[in-house]
Amino acid sequence: MGCSQVMENGIIEREATAIEVSMKCPACSIGEMEIISGMVLGSYPAQYPHKCNNCEYSQHYSGVQYPYIKYQTTISSGL
Repeated sequence: MGCSQVMENGIIEREATAIEVSMKCPACSIGEMEIISGMVLGSYPAQYPHKCNNCEYSQHYSGVQYPYIKYQTTISSGL
């Protein structure tokens, strides 16, 4: 189970695991989609152009930039 610690100021610290989330290329199924640095389409929601690092297929994704990091915690009862 995860370890939690309540600090003096009421802030809670927990152990967390970083997980990289990526998107497999829908064209070649070998490479992964990567955001084209510095580009964003001014639509709503924002669209981010990506390119495959294997075959150079390109596609826009709404509201998400691949790869990204998410954090996962194990929450136990009672801190």
